[in-house]
Amino acid sequence: MRNRIRKGIKLLNKELGKDWIDRIDVSEISEKFSCQCIAGQLYRGHSQMQKALNLSDEDRYEYGFFIEDMNDLPSGNKRQERWAESTKMWKEEISKLKKGFQLFKGI
Repeated sequence: MRNRIRKGIKLLNKELGKDWIDRIDVSEISEKFSCQCIAGQLYRGHSQMQKALNLSDEDRYEYGFFIEDMNDLPSGNKRQERWAESTKMWKEEISKLKKGFQLFKGI
């Protein structure tokens, strides 16, 4: 999952420039409210982000913006656990970037 999130960060850098990170409030990132996730903070929601970046459903998964592989949809607690894990990783990666760490070549 972390590799997909890092791939998503690279995509956002490419599409929005590196200053997109300044628009994210890490303390507000939440899997419970779509307006507070990465897509919500940058685009007002997943469908708007998907359209703006021309992403398929599979792309959203591959770039770490969505936890479910459309061919392997979890339910119940497993789904909640995946969202919590994804949220935690996005917070960690963005916090590192905000602190000035260079996680990838070219960031």
